[in-house]
Amino acid sequence: MITKEISQVGLDLKEFKILSQQFSVLYVEDEKKIRDSIAIYLKNFFNIVDTANDGAKGLELFKRNHYDIVITDILMPKMNGLDMAREIKEINPNQNILIISAYAEVANFVYSIKIGIDGYIIKPVDYKQMNSILYKIVYKLKESKEKKLYRIELEQLVKEKVKETELEKEKFAYYFKDQVRGLYDRDYLTSVLFDNNLKHKYFDMSILTLNNFHDYAKINSWEKRNEFIEHFSSYLQHTYSDSVIFRIRGIDFIIISTQQLEIDIKEIYELDILKDSGIQIGLKNLDIDKKHINSIDDLIKVL
Repeated sequence: MITKEISQVGLDLKEFKILSQQFSVLYVEDEKKIRDSIAIYLKNFFNIVDTANDGAKGLELFKRNHYDIVITDILMPKMNGLDMAREIKEINPNQNILIISAYAEVANFVYSIKIGIDGYIIKPVDYKQMNSILYKIVYKLKESKEKKLYRIELEQLVKEKVKETELEKEKFAYYFKDQVRGLYDRDYLTSVLFDNNLKHKYFDMSILTLNNFHDYAKINSWEKRNEFIEHFSSYLQHTYSDSVIFRIRGIDFIIISTQQLEIDIKEIYELDILKDSGIQIGLKNLDIDKKHINSIDDLIKVL
């Protein structure tokens, strides 16, 4: 009998069945004969069809399983179909719900529209009408699922591309880094400033200058001078680990950051290497955008 009913429906049932198999249905109806008959019919299309005999049990099942489509009668004991539908919509505002009722009351129809019901069918059920509504719901679900999968794949692709780009940047930056002191050189600063002019990633720049270092160098050995630079570089890297640090012209240390930096000069002067060294620390804080620092030449002008 069911097969005959299906064959009489003027919809492309093969396509409908292919589309619907990936989705689940909850059917809520208090009359056992109608519930069993329609449930058997629905199982010709949907792999998962669960049933409940009142709105309270239907809501309990939905909370437990979250079905793709809910089909419900209105007048039922314990909780009617519209109240159940409203509760379900509060859980998931995008939930697809189809009403099947023996009553065509205007108030119920208006309320069903208000809470976002996808379709309203009057008993006895017209299977052609029900299939038509379900087909539209299933097709919408299919498109939504495909968009979600596409978005997930796109996000994953972007993440992989960002990782790849960051890796390439690290490889590129490696050639401009002092492998002993861990600071970048003038050439890499030129590249970063050029790139920043387009992307505006960094906006804060702090310049620390070792004044009187030439006098210090005259009275100390090469090893002593080298030890000073290494210790000072290490301090900057440890203290400003989220920033990018460069050393240019030997005595100028450039720190650029995505956020405003607070350089603690007093703390710097407490470093052992600075005690009795005669070296004075010069400090300048600059807003990269406001000062239009897009190149080394722009930077030299403010040093």
